[in-house]
Amino acid sequence: MSCTHIVQFTHWSFSLHLIIELNSTLTQQDIV
Repeated sequence: MSCTHIVQFTHWSFSLHLIIELNSTLTQQDIV
């Protein structure tokens, strides 16, 4: 695995985590 791949993977994981956090926050507001 090259350095570029690691950086891309980290960036992708971070983005995915952000999206999930946003979704759960929006869902909680929706329920409440």
